[in-house]
Amino acid sequence: MRGLSVDDVLKIVPVSKCTLYREIKAGRFPAPSRLSAGRVCWIESEVQEWLTSCIKTKPVAVEKLEAQRRGLSIAELRAQSSLSGV
Repeated sequence: MRGLSVDDVLKIVPVSKCTLYREIKAGRFPAPSRLSAGRVCWIESEVQEWLTSCIKTKPVAVEKLEAQRRGLSIAELRAQSSLSGV
């Protein structure tokens, strides 16, 4: 089990910090675990499970996020996926 900092989470889910916390408050994203008074972390498997559920329910949105994460356009991402057989 690996703990992720907010910066680590934002690399996986490229939204603003404000949006991340808004999604947590609304119950649409896993809440962090408190490690100490000034330190929190997210459980990596919970973030990955959330991402997997998004892929199943919102494939276009997740595809856009993955393209942004890789610095590609959606067309470039799709071309890479078709070349790799994914």
